This record gives sequence, C-alpha cells and structure tokens, in this order.
Amino acid sequence: MRDVHAALRRSAAPLPPGTAERIPEEARLLLGQALAHPPGSAERSEQLIALAQPPDTRTWRDRACASARIDEILVLCGSADPARVRVGVEALDFLMMLPMHGRTGPVLATLGPLAVPGQDASVLAKVLDCYRTLGVHHQLAEMPVALFLSCARHTEPQVRSSAAAGLPTITRNGPEEASAVAVLIELLDHDPDRGIRLDAGTSLADFECADEANTRTSGAALARYADSPDAALRARSVSGARQREEPGAIRWLRDELQSPGTPLLALRPAGRILHDGPGAGGRRPVLGAGRIRASAAAAAADGMG
Repeated sequence: MRDVHAALRRSAAPLPPGTAERIPEEARLLLGQALAHPPGSAERSEQLIALAQPPDTRTWRDRACASARIDEILVLCGSADPARVRVGVEALDFLMMLPMHGRTGPVLATLGPLAVPGQDASVLAKVLDCYRTLGVHHQLAEMPVALFLSCARHTEPQVRSSAAAGLPTITRNGPEEASAVAVLIELLDHDPDRGIRLDAGTSLADFECADEANTRTSGAALARYADSPDAALRARSVSGARQREEPGAIRWLRDELQSPGTPLLALRPAGRILHDGPGAGGRRPVLGAGRIRASAAAAAADGMG
C-alpha cells in the first residue's frame, strides 16, 4: 500500500520547470500564428488544430500539459483585445472535444462573461458551441437555457445557427424543453435564412424529448415538410420520423433514395436511418445507402463536400 501511495504522489508531481515553461510558450506561439490569419480561414484552423492534440489520458504529464494549454487559451479569451478574444474562443471550441482534466470550472468561468448582450457575433456563436460541447461530451449539469433561447432570435445568422444546434442538449422534462421545441419550430417555419431552417429541422429530428407532448409537437412540425420541394427539408422530416420510430419511415427513406429528383447529399443528415433493423452482422443496410456514400465522395472530390 505504501508503494501505491508513493506512486500516486509521484504521478501528481508538478511538471519539471523546463516543461512547465515550454508548453505555455508553444501554446502562445501557435495562438499568435493563428491570430495572423483571418477568422474561419483554413490557415487559422490549421494552427488551432495543432494546438488541440489529444493527450494520452493514461499519462499524468500529458494531462498536465493539456491543462496548461487550456489555461493559455482562457487567458486569451479574457483579453481586452476583441481579435485575441475571437481566436481564443475558436481555439477553445476545438479543445472542447478533448478531456478537460479538471478545467471545466475555469472554462465555465471564462465563458460566462463572454455571453453578454452586444458581444461580437462570431464570439457569441463560438461561446454557444462551447456550451453545447460541454453538455454533450462533458455532462454539463445545467445548460444556460435562457441564453440559447434568446440567441435563437439574434439578428446574426451564425448566432441563431449555434443556438439552434445547442437547444437539443438542454435538460429534459422541464418547462425549458417545451420552450426549446417551440423556438426550434419557429426557426424551422419562419427564419429567413434557409441554413437556419435546416439547422432547426436537424435539431428537432435529434431532440429526444422526455415529455411525450413535446415529441408529438416536434413530430407534427417536421411532418409538415414531408412533401416539401426542398429535398433537404424532406430529409429532416424523414430523419425525425425514423428517430421517433414512426411506421413507414424506412419505406419513406427508400422512396426518397429511389427518386431521381432528390439530391442524394440532401439525405446525409438522415445518416442514422441508413440501416433498417437487425440483420446479418446485426444491421441490414437500407437500399440506396451506397448511392449516398458514392455521391458524397464524388462531391468531395469535386470540392463540393
């Protein structure tokens, strides 16, 4: 037992001085290089991806290095320079997919002051994305539902898009659930931006409501688009029907796949329904799934994916 305790004490030792200085310096260098490129550019993303390397979670040293990188990003997020804040939240959005190693508290403390009225739209959208990832991958107990509901009516499409994507992650079976469904239906039916309408449709299809009344409400909203001339909206409708295991959903998907007028890429959001129950190997491919994959590959080769 003494040997075990000694090993634990050694594993929790601080990083060596050289490493403790080098890791933050490397993080600052990458963040500075990212700052030199426009927001959303491939060059900026390349620098931030290099910063967000997944640590070996079995090694305390790697976990400590990852925490040090997160801390450098949080410092940037708290800067008075809007440009530095933007690159900070972009970097944080990348790192949200990795284990947080006890940094969830500092991350939340950093995000809170950024979610304020008048915030730069690109920053606010990334803040919402970070909250969403915290809810999905890090079991955030309480999502800022009021923030998402208000941002769903923001004037900037990128903020409404992030809000729509995050609403299905809220706590189930409460008054917020009904409010979230209502807001998503409003976006689906009335948003002037087609992309936001598609985002809202995707979220309604994915929303696993605890209240059966909310499930029926979201299902009815999506069903109105079953015959939409917009193939992408039809895809959201069939995806929601399959998610709720409605009768005929698989046949509906097959019909869409057989239709020469349906762009196959529009059915990619319904990826979870490309299998029809148990079969050989546990699942049986739905007719036409290969056509979607081939179409997606061809579009990617042409620069359209």
